[in-house]
Amino acid sequence: MAAWVETAGREGKEVPEPKSAQSHSGRLLLRMPQTLHAELARAAERERVSLNQFITGVLSGALGWRAPNRDTPGATRVVPEEGLEAEAPASHASKSPRVSNAVLIANGVIVAVVAIIAIIVLIATLR
Repeated sequence: MAAWVETAGREGKEVPEPKSAQSHSGRLLLRMPQTLHAELARAAERERVSLNQFITGVLSGALGWRAPNRDTPGATRVVPEEGLEAEAPASHASKSPRVSNAVLIANGVIVAVVAIIAIIVLIATLR
């Protein structure tokens, strides 16, 4: 990296300032197939949560992510939209096999979408 910065400086190219971890706004624009969007919306409706809350919950669950102040056993961390509940009991999904299957399928789809995004970012970086 130091060699690149040095070369860019010699060539008169602009060297961007490093980004801090706090530069993320929490907003993400994500393009996906219409069929995936529809399936995620149906799954969120079955769970009686917003699409945003459903996708955030599935992504955080796939990563095993927990907020520092939310280490309650048996709770799944969900970043809420304003005015929505912040936690859902982990046992909620086990009450219905249909819900468990929907969550499992959504989890696989989200992991696939994240993998595709990672590949796109890698390709863009290599150019």
